[in-house]
Amino acid sequence: MGITEIASRSTTPIRASINDFSWLSGTWRGICRGRSAEEIWSESNHKAMIAVFRTFQDGQLLFSAIYWLTEFEDRVELAIKCFSPDYVGWDERTDAGIFKLVHLDGQRALFYCDEVPEGHWIHCERIGDSIQGYFQMGVTPPLPEETFHLNLV
Repeated sequence: MGITEIASRSTTPIRASINDFSWLSGTWRGICRGRSAEEIWSESNHKAMIAVFRTFQDGQLLFSAIYWLTEFEDRVELAIKCFSPDYVGWDERTDAGIFKLVHLDGQRALFYCDEVPEGHWIHCERIGDSIQGYFQMGVTPPLPEETFHLNLV
């Protein structure tokens, strides 16, 4: 099933456990939006996982982010807060963007954020020792350069 088919089907959060995401744990390096990237995920513990992400170009930090994957009442949410190289939050608001899990099939997850009218999607899938995915705004399919491909280190 393609991401567009999933997205057109449901934006309703599904039941899941943080333990369903143990496949994310570890250090991942590769390419995000055509630039060097690194993502480090903790193990699942106390109904939560946390990750740090950073991307570089020409040896310079472009941006970083903190991810919180948390289980609330049998549902899983992904919170993201992005920062500039000088550690200033990208968003005008002080809280993180919240993405709700709307599809999970083994090691393939789809999150949806309804904080904007057109909605935002995050698709993430583990295949062997690689993770790939993308961020999508609204129903417009993401461009190939908007994807990420990371390998377990």
